[in-house]
Amino acid sequence: MLSTHVYTPTEYQKIGVIYRASEVTVGTPTLLFESDGFAFPRPPFALPITVDGHTFELIGVHLKAGTTSDDTERRRQAIVALDQHLRTQISGGGEDEVVLLGDYNQQIVDPDGRAVLAPLLDAPDQYTVRTEPKAAAGDVSYLGFGGKFIDHITTTAALAPSFEGAHVEVQRLDQELGIYQNEISDHLPVVLVVPKHP
Repeated sequence: MLSTHVYTPTEYQKIGVIYRASEVTVGTPTLLFESDGFAFPRPPFALPITVDGHTFELIGVHLKAGTTSDDTERRRQAIVALDQHLRTQISGGGEDEVVLLGDYNQQIVDPDGRAVLAPLLDAPDQYTVRTEPKAAAGDVSYLGFGGKFIDHITTTAALAPSFEGAHVEVQRLDQELGIYQNEISDHLPVVLVVPKHP
């Protein structure tokens, strides 16, 4: 399922969700922050997901790329807006089990990156940034510029019981397929493995 957003008049980038229809049911998608092109050049793509009778919300993001101070500020504003959106949604009785994932375009291991992601990192009662341990261990999710970890998965506190024992894996497809970076993607799949609980 793909976002309906058109990135520019002549080209577009799509946020999408690939799922196995025999195991997963999806609801009606929503584009968030469509009018805020500064913080969100590509609107976040929110989608209800049901697996084994358990429904949660998935929000896919592709935040502003680039290394300028303007790019960083746009990402910072996006994270602030997403945090406020989730807090308002949860406190208002809306879906509290949320997975926020995608290309944050932001490292987590340096002070500037941690400042941008502070609303998520500094609220352990609200969120778990599941990719933080992998990034801290020196793993990479993006192959350009010598390798960086900029693709992240964050879950809300309400998912903690269901996701107990979950861990992140980075699939090193670049080491398995010589054509991977040049012909498929300069990003690696970042996977949250969630054990099935009885």
